[in-house]
Amino acid sequence: MTTHPESPPSPNPAPLPDDDETLARNQRIFGRTFRTLLLLGLPLALLGAISSLWRGQWLIALALLAVALLAVWLGMAARALIAAYRRTLEMTRTVIVARSQALHERDQLLYDIGEAMPDVLIYQTEAWPGKPSRYTYIGGTGGERWGVTLAQAYADPMLIWARIHPEDRLTFHQAIQEANEDRRVLEHELRICMPDGSTRWSFFRSMPQFLPDGRIIRSGIEFDITERKAADLALAEQLRYSEALASCSRTLLVEGANTPDWKHVVAQVLATLRAAVGCTRFALRLYPSPNDILRSGEIIVEDQSPDLPPFQNIPVAVEDVPSVLRDAIARGEPIAGQIDNLLLVGSPAHTHFAANGIRSLLMIPAYVGRIWRGHLSASEQFDRSWNKPTVAMLRTGLEMITAFLWHWEMTSALRAREAQLRALGDNLPNGFIYQMRYNADGQLVFTYLSGGVTSILGVAVEDGLRDTQAIYGRIALAEQARVAIAEQQSIASMSMFAEVVQHILPDGETGWLYLCSRPRLTAEGAAVWDGLAIDITERQRAAEELAQARDAAEAAARAKSAFLASMSHEIRTPLNAVIGMAALLEETPLSDEQRVFVDTISTGGLALLSVINDILDFSRIESGHVELACEPFDVPACLASAVELVAHTARQKGLSISRICEPTVPQIVAGDEGRLRQVLLNLLSNAVKFTERGEVVLQASATAQDDCTALLTVSLRDTGIGMTPEQLERIFTPFVQAEITTARHYGGTGLGLAISQQLIKLMGGGIEVISAPGSGSSFSFSIPLPLASMPAPARSAAPTAIGPLHILVAEDNPVNQEVIRRMLESIGHTVMLVAEGNAAVDAVARHSYDAVLMDVQMPELDGEAATQQIRRLGAKIAQPWIIALTAEALAGDRERFLRAGMDDYLSKPVRPAEIQRALARAAERIASQAQDGTSAQPRASNDLNGQAVGADAAEELIVWAALDDLHTTLGLGEPETTATIIRLFDKVLPTQLEAITAAIEAQHMARLRTTAHRLCGGCLQLGAQAMARLCRRIEHTENMEDGRALEAHLRVCYTQTAALFHQRY
Repeated sequence: MTTHPESPPSPNPAPLPDDDETLARNQRIFGRTFRTLLLLGLPLALLGAISSLWRGQWLIALALLAVALLAVWLGMAARALIAAYRRTLEMTRTVIVARSQALHERDQLLYDIGEAMPDVLIYQTEAWPGKPSRYTYIGGTGGERWGVTLAQAYADPMLIWARIHPEDRLTFHQAIQEANEDRRVLEHELRICMPDGSTRWSFFRSMPQFLPDGRIIRSGIEFDITERKAADLALAEQLRYSEALASCSRTLLVEGANTPDWKHVVAQVLATLRAAVGCTRFALRLYPSPNDILRSGEIIVEDQSPDLPPFQNIPVAVEDVPSVLRDAIARGEPIAGQIDNLLLVGSPAHTHFAANGIRSLLMIPAYVGRIWRGHLSASEQFDRSWNKPTVAMLRTGLEMITAFLWHWEMTSALRAREAQLRALGDNLPNGFIYQMRYNADGQLVFTYLSGGVTSILGVAVEDGLRDTQAIYGRIALAEQARVAIAEQQSIASMSMFAEVVQHILPDGETGWLYLCSRPRLTAEGAAVWDGLAIDITERQRAAEELAQARDAAEAAARAKSAFLASMSHEIRTPLNAVIGMAALLEETPLSDEQRVFVDTISTGGLALLSVINDILDFSRIESGHVELACEPFDVPACLASAVELVAHTARQKGLSISRICEPTVPQIVAGDEGRLRQVLLNLLSNAVKFTERGEVVLQASATAQDDCTALLTVSLRDTGIGMTPEQLERIFTPFVQAEITTARHYGGTGLGLAISQQLIKLMGGGIEVISAPGSGSSFSFSIPLPLASMPAPARSAAPTAIGPLHILVAEDNPVNQEVIRRMLESIGHTVMLVAEGNAAVDAVARHSYDAVLMDVQMPELDGEAATQQIRRLGAKIAQPWIIALTAEALAGDRERFLRAGMDDYLSKPVRPAEIQRALARAAERIASQAQDGTSAQPRASNDLNGQAVGADAAEELIVWAALDDLHTTLGLGEPETTATIIRLFDKVLPTQLEAITAAIEAQHMARLRTTAHRLCGGCLQLGAQAMARLCRRIEHTENMEDGRALEAHLRVCYTQTAALFHQRY
């Protein structure tokens, strides 16, 4: 319907006549008629009256006179009547105009209201009894929805009626009749079929007016309520779905509790869901696994309308389902639509549904325990659109079903496992299973005991469950208090309870049980242990025997160490005299024969020293006391020096010895150069020793493991006598050579290769050998080495000159006193001799000495104690440079002496060159202190927290010379290159620090040492010597607590080092 936009329509469309013209026209007609009657009738009446009087007819004459008088009166009355009519007409016209104006204003108001209200239709209908109603007024903007013009609506009201949904017409007509009969307001909701084919909801409300003539006038409004109705329907649907889900939840919780069969419970839930959705059929199909879907093991639970015939289950292979649908449902997506659109018509899957009259389908995948196990299908016999709330509700319902199924399966599996556990516990041969409950009131009871308790403790299961003391009474009295404390600690920390308990059997025999359980808290607040008790009596007895054997072995090891230390001291002391005197003799004028004698003495002494060193080295390795250094060194130079040391012997035998160092070998790495050279010398010496002719070739190569580490591979090939397979099997066995005849012919202790193998393992590598009799041998080993840079030499131009020093020698052996005195005096130093520690302390207190050579083992007061007393004198004296002299040379000695306050370390037998190098270091310190104007200070000793006192406190965090070398190597004039390395330091170092922390937390010593070793090499590469020093201490620590303290200090040192880096770059 369409209204006129310019003005509202009038309820009386016929125009009113002009009242003034009508009145004048009627007056003229009446005047002419009256004058005609008066002019004609009055004379005639008078003539007739006179004639009648003439004839004597008095009555007629009177009548005619009366008529004449009446005509005159009527004329006068007519004039008065016309005047009154005119006045009445004027009043009526005034009223009509006023009412017409009011009616027009009302129509205008209705029009304005209708225009101001969106989608609202204002109308008025008039209905006669027994006749169809008609519209007397239509207005508002809502008429555009109807698609009927104003003229059409006035002409045929049925056009609007035709827009009403066919299913709602009868109810609307009945509502109108009932409202008219009850004389009440009409309110009704109905659907409208829109011109575009859509359906919308409309609301009608009208007020009735009942007229005396039987007409019924209804004035009302109509407006669109589609959105509100949709919301109402959605809310009603949501409420219905919520009630259905709540009912499903109750069914699954109540009916599904401890049910042996889940199918009837799920069937009830499906019936509830189907009723809520208003669907004809629901079916849940489940399979054992995703690979079995539509193949085997199908379980169907269904619910359908009782009016439907039984469902025809036509087999469908998984290949018959379109891949698009299979992939979608495998991803957990629902499938909804008409089967003609979802499935290929004529396919087995389409036939499966079409044979049962299904036209619409909704399929939702079912996941049980996050595993796709099937699907839920809802089907209809007509075309249906599955809205989102319905799909969501069914997915929720399906999730409730699958959760119930998962719980049911888990519960069933748990019951089976409980039965299995009970059978296992009853048949456990050397133990029993128990459950112990510690109630909130402090009462301890056993809630479960397996049958093994009877065979192990001699207590019946019923007795143990009834009386806890029947079990605890078997525990030895000395153990009961400890067990009770362990139980309380386990409860307090909710940690594992694991104890070995001694118990007494009924026959008085003693046994041992291993009890292991972890507490858990119940909802009531009680602690429950589910535990296992194992009879370890035999194992405990074996452990006791093993402990006794271990104690004996440790005692033997201690005796062995003491013996080696004693033998080292007893042998090295006279050997010191032999080698020292031979060295002194070499400096005197000798005849050729005498020089041969002296050379023989020196050679024999050095050979004996080599044997002693091999034995001590192997002892260190065997006891795990070998600590590897991590210092920068030149790899090619190390290889060259090792070859050079045996080259003279090889040339004397006529052998060709060569060295091949491939370009891939890094120049500078961080590691223990001395130990690497020791391995190389062992291998080279053996090669030269067992090769009579031909050549010995040393070849080195390297590959990059990562940006910071290279894998160095060294191979040594000779053309010697070779070895048999039997000899190869025992080549690395300590104290064993290939054959007895070989040992007699070539000599040696048989320790060189065993030591080399162990050292290579300590370096993180491995060694291999290939040999055949008469074809020579080939040894090869590989070790990882961190890349590094060699620290720059001191910036002073000239080395420190060693002037005459005033030296105190504290040595209890007269021979050694004489040897050392002669060595020192021969190079220009002044020597004072004392024989024991107290004398050394007194001598230092009375006189100033530049250096003290302090023997460690002396009577009365040993060297360590004497050094500590000297250091405690502090600034009262000029503190000397103290060098330790020892004949023990065991692992850890050097570190122990340095911690005692000594500055350097020499191992007996002492050689002149070693003494000169040690005194050169002392002279450098003395010269440095003289330049600074300070007196000699004691050597620093570091505590475990890495806080240095004395000289180390002033040591630089960074060796800038090393970083300058790195800068020069990477690109001269390009400082941004070094800055990039510093940024890499900032990025990598925190990760490596976290790795050290993680290793400490995990108590993983091997990983801690490996990480610290790797970090040490990187720090040395950048000159971060303070961090490298701490990393070495972490790498060599034996105690996790010490490692934790060092790690904390390492983090502080890293912060300070990084700050200095960023300050410069």
